[in-house]
Amino acid sequence: MPEGGVPSPSQGRWRPYLKGGVWVPGVVLVWSLFSLVGDIAGLARVLRPEVWRRLTHPDGPMFHPMWGWVLVSEFAASVVLVIACGAVLALYLARHADFPWAMAVLLGVNAVWSGVDWLGAGAVAGSLPPEMARVMLDSARFSLLVGILLAGMIPWLLKSRPIRDLFSGPVPG
Repeated sequence: MPEGGVPSPSQGRWRPYLKGGVWVPGVVLVWSLFSLVGDIAGLARVLRPEVWRRLTHPDGPMFHPMWGWVLVSEFAASVVLVIACGAVLALYLARHADFPWAMAVLLGVNAVWSGVDWLGAGAVAGSLPPEMARVMLDSARFSLLVGILLAGMIPWLLKSRPIRDLFSGPVPG
C-alpha cells in the first residue's frame, strides 16, 4: 500500500474478488482451462493413426465398437469446454453481470458431461488390460465427483450477496 494508507487503483480493483469467496470461481476456471488443455494433449496422442487403429479396428488388440465415439466426443467436448471456460473467464474478469449465470450453466454442463464421460469409460474399459482399465475408470470417477461437487456451487453463484454485489453495476476505475 502506498504512503497514507490509500490503496493504489490496481489494488482497489482486485480487492472485491477477495471478499466472500468470490475468488473461487476464478480459480476453478483457470484450473479447468489447464486441465482441459492437458486432456486435449493426451487425446491428440490417442488419435494418432496407429493408436486409433488398435482401438477402433475390429482386428485391433484393444478393439471395442464404442472407442471411436468415446474418443471423438471426448475430444470435441474438451475443445468446446476450453472455449466456454475462456469466455466465462473473460466475463469474470470484466465483472460482467452475466457471469453468475454463465458460470452456473458451464458447471451444469460440465457435471452432465462428466457423467456421460464416466458411462463411456465404463463401456470401453473391458477392452483394455486390467491396470489400464482401472486407471481410466478411476480418472473418469474422479472427473464425475469433481463435476458434481462443482455443480454444488451453482446455488451460491446465483444467490450469494458478494457475487451479486461484484457482478452487478458498473466496474470501478
